[in-house]
Amino acid sequence: MNSLAPFAVYGLVLDSDVEIPGAAQIDALADATLRLHPHGADLTDGRPLTLVSLADEPGPPCSVYRDGAGVTLRYDGVGDIRIAGSGRAIDFAPETGYSPPDALDLLLSLPMAYLLFLRGALPLHACAIAWGGRAVAVMAPSLTGKSTLAAACLRDGAMLISDDLLPLRPPDEVDPAAPTGPYLADSAPMMMRLAQRSVEAVAVEGARLVRPTPPGWKHLYEVPQVPPARVEMAAIVLLERIEHLQPGPFSLTPAEAVARLSGQIFGLGMLDQAEQRDCLQRLANLVDTTPLLGLRIANNLDALPAAVREVRSLAEE
Repeated sequence: MNSLAPFAVYGLVLDSDVEIPGAAQIDALADATLRLHPHGADLTDGRPLTLVSLADEPGPPCSVYRDGAGVTLRYDGVGDIRIAGSGRAIDFAPETGYSPPDALDLLLSLPMAYLLFLRGALPLHACAIAWGGRAVAVMAPSLTGKSTLAAACLRDGAMLISDDLLPLRPPDEVDPAAPTGPYLADSAPMMMRLAQRSVEAVAVEGARLVRPTPPGWKHLYEVPQVPPARVEMAAIVLLERIEHLQPGPFSLTPAEAVARLSGQIFGLGMLDQAEQRDCLQRLANLVDTTPLLGLRIANNLDALPAAVREVRSLAEE
């Protein structure tokens, strides 16, 4: 299959066989590939697969296999997605009858998170928005309202940096001469996943529905903006939905922050023990160097304006 022009995604130049809505195509030498293979193709060149875990991550359940040179994610009804141990390739062999474009959400979630981890990033399950070139990451479990809050921030003049998967890079990886300083966020494809209730309440100007989704699923929208390639992290917000407690900000100790945020590392459950230790150390370093705030918001859309003000104040401090 002929690949398309390379896409700029998550700080990579990705030579892809699948069109990526919301990502710019650029004239540059690719440093990673996303390849489609025939239905049922063997992606391991005959190497035996060893089952290591069942990933408990956003999206359909999958089994995680290792073969000595990479990791294969096997999704029932979808196919196999393999990430090379070099961190330079994602390969996808769909099951018969499955349309590759339908797998875009999968390809840009857990497989991409693991590839970015292999390349030195800390992949977080988070949204990020920015004002004035300074980003705030909003982290919370699925269905807590991260994307809805991010969409409300866009209406307030913010720029989308990433939705769902947020890779952060330490400053010394980007510039070895600058070992200290803020962590840096790589921009994602300009897409957001929003529930119908959020779409109706928080309309993002110019957003385009990428494709219909089954009832009860989040809709995938392309956001019409050109993001900066990389922005500095101003703060992290840990979002909590509440029913009875008083809404507003609350403080966390570093130990509490690491304990809570470890559950928001994208793909942590599929890593081996050494990789998990490495990933948790990256998280501890992030917490040590980045302001962090807990934010409780009421479980209704009327609470969004106050939450937007809190998030914006962190970016503008």
